[in-house]
Amino acid sequence: MKFSTGVKALDALLEGGIEFGVITHFFGSFGVGKSILAQQLSVTLLKETNLNNKVIFFDTEGSFNINKISKISTRFGLDPQHVLKNILYKRIWSFEEQEVFLKISEDYIKKYNVKLIVIDCLTTHLRSEFNQDVLALRQSNLETHLNRLLDISEKYDVASVITNQVVSGFVGENERSSEKPVGGNIIVKYSKYSIRLVRLKNRRYATLFGVDDLDTNFAPFIIADDGIRDEIVK
Repeated sequence: MKFSTGVKALDALLEGGIEFGVITHFFGSFGVGKSILAQQLSVTLLKETNLNNKVIFFDTEGSFNINKISKISTRFGLDPQHVLKNILYKRIWSFEEQEVFLKISEDYIKKYNVKLIVIDCLTTHLRSEFNQDVLALRQSNLETHLNRLLDISEKYDVASVITNQVVSGFVGENERSSEKPVGGNIIVKYSKYSIRLVRLKNRRYATLFGVDDLDTNFAPFIIADDGIRDEIVK
């Protein structure tokens, strides 16, 4: 079972939308639309399923915007106050706190009808608290965290959406520049879908990470005042 992202091109890329019981991973550079998309999914989950379902939203960067949620809700024909009431929001200030509240979230899932967990952004505190000297420890903590999130997703058939930052490097014989998700293969391993959000000049698009066929692996979108929308074809 899946629910729509509110963007037809992105739904097609994900073979129908955001899937329950798995982790869906969106990553990209600053300003490409990760947080807005995460907030939009909190709205479309309610529209596509049951208006009385709940969303757990962990915000590690302070990007959650009530006005944006209200505009997205209005776009989808929902009462903004009702939507906000059904988003269980928590600002996260450290990775330790992030771990604690992920554990606590299981109690909320049992008590309320939670159908979506959002962590925006997954790696913010890991990057700031664990430098390159303790990279192995950082990756170990990340894997434990993802293992718990996936276990919760599967156990309760909850959709889990994580956003993530990127690191830049060079790959290939020609030293081609490339962006990869922070956390690398560990996050990709635990995520059923890893989607890179890209900004190229004045266009934005989503692409499945690791798939080179741009004829089918290409979902253009725009950022509007009321959320993420399909690119307008002229």
